[in-house]
Amino acid sequence: MLFRSFVISAFSLNCLSVISNSKSTLYPYQEAADWIYAQSNFIFNDDTLVMITDGNRCVEGFNEYYITRQGKRDQINVSTQYAVREKDMLLGYSKVYFQYAHIGVLPDVQAVLDEFYVLETDKKDIKVRVYKRK
Repeated sequence: MLFRSFVISAFSLNCLSVISNSKSTLYPYQEAADWIYAQSNFIFNDDTLVMITDGNRCVEGFNEYYITRQGKRDQINVSTQYAVREKDMLLGYSKVYFQYAHIGVLPDVQAVLDEFYVLETDKKDIKVRVYKRK
Protein backbone atom coordinates (compact mmCIF):
# COMPACT_ATOMS: atom_id res chain seq x y z
CA MET A 1 0.00 0.00 0.00
CA LEU A 2 2.78 2.42 0.89
CA PHE A 3 4.68 1.45 -2.26
CA ARG A 4 1.62 2.08 -4.47
CA SER A 5 1.13 5.54 -2.91
CA PHE A 6 4.78 6.35 -3.52
CA VAL A 7 4.61 5.27 -7.18
CA ILE A 8 1.41 7.23 -7.80
CA SER A 9 2.86 10.33 -6.12
CA ALA A 10 6.11 10.14 -8.08
CA PHE A 11 4.26 9.64 -11.36
CA SER A 12 1.89 12.53 -10.65
CA LEU A 13 4.69 14.94 -9.76
CA ASN A 14 6.65 13.94 -12.84
CA CYS A 15 3.63 14.54 -15.10
CA LEU A 16 2.97 17.93 -13.52
CA SER A 17 6.55 19.05 -14.11
CA VAL A 18 6.38 18.00 -17.76
CA ILE A 19 3.10 19.84 -18.24
CA SER A 20 4.38 23.00 -16.56
CA ASN A 21 7.56 23.01 -18.66
CA SER A 22 5.86 22.49 -22.00
CA LYS A 23 5.42 25.52 -24.27
CA SER A 24 1.99 26.93 -24.91
CA THR A 25 0.83 26.50 -28.48
CA LEU A 26 -2.26 28.62 -27.93
CA TYR A 27 -0.33 31.93 -28.04
CA PRO A 28 3.14 31.10 -29.37
CA TYR A 29 4.51 34.66 -29.23
CA GLN A 30 8.09 33.69 -28.39
CA GLU A 31 8.28 30.99 -31.05
CA ALA A 32 6.77 33.33 -33.64
CA ALA A 33 9.11 36.19 -32.74
CA ASP A 34 12.16 33.93 -32.90
CA TRP A 35 11.15 32.59 -36.32
CA ILE A 36 10.41 36.06 -37.66
CA TYR A 37 13.69 37.44 -36.32
CA ALA A 38 15.56 34.59 -38.00
CA GLN A 39 14.29 35.83 -41.39
CA SER A 40 17.15 38.33 -41.38
CA ASN A 41 17.32 38.70 -45.18
CA PHE A 42 13.96 40.46 -45.13
CA ILE A 43 12.95 41.84 -41.74
CA PHE A 44 15.53 44.63 -41.53
CA ASN A 45 14.25 46.27 -44.73
CA ASP A 46 12.19 49.45 -44.49
CA ASP A 47 9.61 47.94 -46.84
CA THR A 48 8.98 44.95 -44.53
CA LEU A 49 6.37 45.05 -41.78
CA VAL A 50 5.83 42.70 -38.87
CA MET A 51 2.19 43.04 -37.95
CA ILE A 52 0.26 41.52 -35.07
CA THR A 53 -3.48 41.34 -34.60
CA ASP A 54 -3.44 42.64 -31.03
CA GLY A 55 -3.79 46.28 -29.98
CA ASN A 56 -1.16 48.97 -29.32
CA ARG A 57 -0.30 47.89 -25.79
CA CYS A 58 0.26 44.32 -26.93
CA VAL A 59 2.44 45.34 -29.87
CA GLU A 60 4.69 47.27 -27.50
CA GLY A 61 5.07 44.20 -25.30
CA PHE A 62 5.53 41.87 -28.27
CA ASN A 63 8.25 44.15 -29.64
CA GLU A 64 9.95 44.79 -26.28
CA TYR A 65 9.95 41.30 -24.81
CA TYR A 66 9.80 38.94 -27.76
CA ILE A 67 11.36 40.71 -30.76
CA THR A 68 14.12 42.89 -29.26
CA ARG A 69 14.42 40.95 -26.00
CA GLN A 70 14.61 44.21 -24.06
CA GLY A 71 17.31 45.74 -26.24
CA LYS A 72 19.45 42.64 -26.75
CA ARG A 73 18.46 42.39 -30.42
CA ASP A 74 18.09 45.02 -33.12
CA GLN A 75 14.79 46.81 -33.67
CA ILE A 76 12.59 45.91 -36.64
CA ASN A 77 9.42 47.47 -38.03
CA VAL A 78 6.59 46.12 -35.83
CA SER A 79 3.04 47.41 -35.82
CA THR A 80 -0.51 46.40 -35.05
CA GLN A 81 -3.19 45.82 -37.65
CA TYR A 82 -5.14 48.73 -36.17
CA ALA A 83 -2.34 51.17 -37.09
CA VAL A 84 -2.27 50.17 -40.79
CA ARG A 85 -5.98 49.75 -41.46
CA GLU A 86 -5.93 52.26 -44.28
CA LYS A 87 -5.11 50.69 -47.61
CA ASP A 88 -2.36 53.18 -48.52
CA MET A 89 -0.52 52.58 -45.26
CA LEU A 90 -0.38 48.82 -45.75
CA LEU A 91 0.50 49.07 -49.44
CA GLY A 92 3.75 50.81 -48.51
CA TYR A 93 5.24 47.44 -47.62
CA SER A 94 6.44 44.80 -50.04
CA LYS A 95 6.50 42.04 -47.44
CA VAL A 96 4.28 41.55 -44.39
CA TYR A 97 4.89 39.08 -41.57
CA PHE A 98 1.55 38.70 -39.83
CA GLN A 99 1.37 37.12 -36.37
CA TYR A 100 -2.29 36.27 -35.75
CA ALA A 101 -2.28 34.41 -32.43
CA HIS A 102 -4.81 36.27 -30.37
CA ILE A 103 -7.40 38.36 -32.19
CA GLY A 104 -8.86 37.74 -35.64
CA VAL A 105 -7.76 39.64 -38.70
CA LEU A 106 -9.75 42.79 -39.39
CA PRO A 107 -11.87 42.40 -42.55
CA ASP A 108 -10.48 45.56 -44.20
CA VAL A 109 -6.88 44.44 -43.53
CA GLN A 110 -7.59 40.95 -44.87
CA ALA A 111 -9.23 42.45 -47.97
CA VAL A 112 -6.08 44.46 -48.76
CA LEU A 113 -3.88 41.42 -48.17
CA ASP A 114 -6.07 39.27 -50.42
CA GLU A 115 -6.19 41.83 -53.23
CA PHE A 116 -2.63 43.14 -53.31
CA TYR A 117 -0.50 40.42 -51.73
CA VAL A 118 0.14 36.74 -52.26
CA LEU A 119 0.45 34.37 -49.32
CA GLU A 120 3.98 32.93 -49.33
CA THR A 121 4.02 31.05 -46.04
CA ASP A 122 1.47 30.01 -43.42
CA LYS A 123 3.22 28.65 -40.35
CA LYS A 124 0.17 27.43 -38.46
CA ASP A 125 2.21 26.02 -35.59
CA ILE A 126 3.38 29.52 -34.61
CA LYS A 127 0.46 31.42 -36.19
CA VAL A 128 2.50 33.49 -38.65
CA ARG A 129 1.66 34.24 -42.26
CA VAL A 130 4.05 35.86 -44.72
CA TYR A 131 2.59 37.94 -47.53
CA LYS A 132 4.50 39.31 -50.52
CA ARG A 133 3.27 42.21 -52.63
CA LYS A 134 2.00 41.14 -56.09
